[in-house]
Amino acid sequence: MTVNNFLKENQDILELYTKTVAKVHGDDFPEVIKVRNIYLDLEEKRLANNNDFAQEFEALREATNNYAIPEDACETFAATYKMLKKVDDLYTK
Repeated sequence: MTVNNFLKENQDILELYTKTVAKVHGDDFPEVIKVRNIYLDLEEKRLANNNDFAQEFEALREATNNYAIPEDACETFAATYKMLKKVDDLYTK
């Protein structure tokens, strides 16, 4: 599976999850607002057929501390980070 395919297949879920997590947890975890914005950048590049996602994945790894899930994270928060890590892994293969 390619990064583009993964993002396309999971667009609805990632759109909902990144938006929800940023809205609900942004005050306590300001990095999730960055994650939301970086995800939007990924989608914009995907839609423009630009496959150079290196900067976005580097920014995601930095913002999430390499996708470390906080102990008190809800299921949606955890699922978001897991999905983003999976697509990052596809990119860095």
